[in-house]
Amino acid sequence: MGYLLFTYGIHHLGAPTAVTISLLDPAAAAVIAAAWLDQTLTPIRWFGLAVVLIGLAVMTRPRRPSVPAHW
Repeated sequence: MGYLLFTYGIHHLGAPTAVTISLLDPAAAAVIAAAWLDQTLTPIRWFGLAVVLIGLAVMTRPRRPSVPAHW
């Protein structure tokens, strides 16, 4: 079922967007476990969540057009 939904997402969103969204899975699982299963998030896990979110923010930011250098 998971692969079917992932394939559907790739088909409709495009591979780069679907893969970027799939990188949130571990972070989302940790937050859901903390909220619903009363799991604790240690400081190192919070740090890991921050690294994942910062990495995704860097990956998804719009690229600046390259400007040729004027000599």
